[in-house]
Amino acid sequence: MIDVEFPNGIATTGLSRDQVLNNLRAVVAAFEAHLQISPFIYTSRRVWVEELGNPRNTGLARCPLWVARYSPTEPPCPDEWGNGNWWVHQYAGDSTNVPGVSGKADVDRFNPIKEGDTGARVAFVRTKLLLPSEGSFDETVLDAVHELQRAHGLSVDGVIGPVTWSHLVWQTGDPTHTTT
Repeated sequence: MIDVEFPNGIATTGLSRDQVLNNLRAVVAAFEAHLQISPFIYTSRRVWVEELGNPRNTGLARCPLWVARYSPTEPPCPDEWGNGNWWVHQYAGDSTNVPGVSGKADVDRFNPIKEGDTGARVAFVRTKLLLPSEGSFDETVLDAVHELQRAHGLSVDGVIGPVTWSHLVWQTGDPTHTTT
């Protein structure tokens, strides 16, 4: 995951918005070259709009979005990804009594994807399944997800939840084979 936030404002970095985005693209490219997967980008709509100027067409929407929004309601996403195209949402759930955590902790939730869905998340899934990135979560994608789930002994439900996601994200080459 790459954390894109500026606790004291982007100005304190000494970099322009363009420099920050160029550095972010370079880090993503290095991550992809080394691990052969796109990293999560952790940010919020506020940071993307107010600090970075709401850039679009940066090429970063290929990365899964982990969006911070400290409300349990549907989080607004940066325009680069489009609303609803988040994989993980962090919010101030103020959970308590979590083993290994003293005090209150934020909560994360996963956004499952299923047949009929569209957008950047579907493009990511289609690419991981070696399908053209354009299109919806259609019957072709559903068949490929079923095949992936069967190949890994998962529940064959056609839904990409956290467990199916963990197998999908590490796909290289044949979608029924993962590298370890």
